[in-house]
Amino acid sequence: MKRRAFIFTLDALLALILVMVFISSLGVFTTDTNIHGTYFREQEKLTAEDLLTMYKTIPLKNLVPPEVLLNWTVEGIIDENFVSPEMPPLEIVATYWSLDAVFPKRGLKNKAEKILGYLLSITLNGYNYELLIENYTSPYLRNVSTSYSEARDVSAATLILSGYEFNQTPRGYVARAYITRLTSRRAIYMYFTGAANSTSSNITLEFLVPNEEENLLPPDASVAGVKWFFEPIDENSTINLFIDGVKVECGLNGPPYLLEDFDPNNTQECYMLEILREKEDLRQHEFKIVISNASNAGIRPNGYIVLYYDTAKLNVVEYPKTFYFDGIEANGSFEAVKGIFIPGNLTSVTVNVKLNPNPKNLELSIIVPNGSAYFVKGPYTLTYDSTTGSYWLTLNNDNGEFDALSRKYVWFKITVNASGSIKLEPESSFIKVEYTPDIPKTLYTMDILEEVNSTNLVSSSDYDFVWNVTMPSYATPLWARFNFVLDTSAKITKLAVSPGSSTNWTLVFNASSSTPLTSARWLLINNMKDSSNEAITALVPGENYVGMSLNESNEIQKSRVENYSIGELVYSIEVYVPYGEIKPFLLQGYPEVVAYNLTYKYEYDDKNRSIIVGDPQAITEGRYMNITVANLTPEEYAVDDAILSLFKKLGGDGWDDPIDVDIGGTKISFVSLEGIPKAIKPIRVTLRVWRED
Repeated sequence: MKRRAFIFTLDALLALILVMVFISSLGVFTTDTNIHGTYFREQEKLTAEDLLTMYKTIPLKNLVPPEVLLNWTVEGIIDENFVSPEMPPLEIVATYWSLDAVFPKRGLKNKAEKILGYLLSITLNGYNYELLIENYTSPYLRNVSTSYSEARDVSAATLILSGYEFNQTPRGYVARAYITRLTSRRAIYMYFTGAANSTSSNITLEFLVPNEEENLLPPDASVAGVKWFFEPIDENSTINLFIDGVKVECGLNGPPYLLEDFDPNNTQECYMLEILREKEDLRQHEFKIVISNASNAGIRPNGYIVLYYDTAKLNVVEYPKTFYFDGIEANGSFEAVKGIFIPGNLTSVTVNVKLNPNPKNLELSIIVPNGSAYFVKGPYTLTYDSTTGSYWLTLNNDNGEFDALSRKYVWFKITVNASGSIKLEPESSFIKVEYTPDIPKTLYTMDILEEVNSTNLVSSSDYDFVWNVTMPSYATPLWARFNFVLDTSAKITKLAVSPGSSTNWTLVFNASSSTPLTSARWLLINNMKDSSNEAITALVPGENYVGMSLNESNEIQKSRVENYSIGELVYSIEVYVPYGEIKPFLLQGYPEVVAYNLTYKYEYDDKNRSIIVGDPQAITEGRYMNITVANLTPEEYAVDDAILSLFKKLGGDGWDDPIDVDIGGTKISFVSLEGIPKAIKPIRVTLRVWRED
């Protein structure tokens, strides 16, 4: 794997320091620049002090790759009871060091050593170093081949941190807060279907929705709406539709065909919603298109199925890694094309295909769009496994294929040569990818998936079509996907993004060599490559614009794009705050009061709202207080402080500055620690860096 920007050399580190503005109040330094009377080069004078400053000021998540953070969270090295990746490493160390005596079974000092040891090893590669915390060191914190006392040039610095002194009085409370789902919210799952064509006049296509193994609907999901769009290759072919084995009796007004059902009592909407709700297991559904009497049986690569559902789950979007092929049943040879998106650095690809009966010949090609054209990899010959009855292929990375496939929409085309009836089995045919996403997810991530459609179109003189999508200022963008519905002869000539404003355009694609296939689907994600093969920022909190130009523009084409194109914007919000500062009291009215019925303000509601803080059972028992955000006292009460810190993550303070995330139907949970010592004792951290003479 290529090393990424988080791995600093000392020279790069010093260059970084030149453009950083450090907050002088964060710590007190003492620097020894003349050990044994040695004359130091200017660069070496800065090394140790600069490193400690970086570890004190830059959040851990900006210094460590996402996969390491994720592993640390899973393993408990980042103990979210006390710290978070948003904290700088030395702040985490000070917290662990201070609380180790309070919670001896948690091994907090050892966790601090592992975090600092990892950072030192990647930052000071090639150097000898020794870090001491209160004169304590360990193998994690040392890389010593010679003693620093024998070295000619040594850089040393000491940073004094604030910490809690155990077994001192007075004592107080700390609290952490997070949002949990109490009732339900509306969520969306969007599947962009594949394409297929056959030499025969009949073909059956079967779609598993949700399609990715990682994104089955939650067990508590209640389907509230459905949207189904597809377009046959032969407009005069006969169409029959089925959902979960039940025939859909109406709605075939096309082509193209767009069926919607959001009302279970509306007989004009084909009872699709009723059919979906009748299935015993609501987590995955089967949509089927039966095409007959066609001169060229198949569908175009622009279809989609959208499920709207209600769930009490906060985290509803997982990074997809197992993509199932659409099932195909034909009488003779056929081609099937499956599009997948890879939102990260690709590390492995495995393809598994099961056909019944086995074909005469089977080939796989991979179609990859890039900034100025597209290219085809393959064809590959798949290996038959007689024990499973499947064909498989593991793609290697010998020529940098993985980099070419990362952060893109990629099409996998299967070509099947057969003379009789043959079926591609969807449950046993899939593409399995492994990749490292840039943004790790936590237990307290709330996912937001917003539909992008004609309501997002804005006028512009820059491109034929421009969409505007907006996310909150404190959100973390994950990705945006677009499914463009174009005329059969239309192709994209330009695709551009403008994050932050409508005048900041960067070309993602700039060529006339696209195809209807590669024009249909696009993934927009940070660190993707632009038309000049440079990594770019594609999405930011706030406003974002996406522009598209075509090789032809007319009223029919305009109508198709406006009425049928669709997309999704996915971002996350961390609805959690760790333990804050020590406060004299837990919450107002405690211990008689153990919960709040809190009144707050939401930006897009004229009326004040309320939310439960704490255990809902306390409301039933009468052990609660009615209180407004304006009456919270964060200086005195740990829970009050945690609530306001949480609201700050949601875009305001909940009163004078209303929050702009809809948290209706949720509650705020808190966890507190009492008896935390309030006295402050300095923690001394010393770093020495040297080379062998």
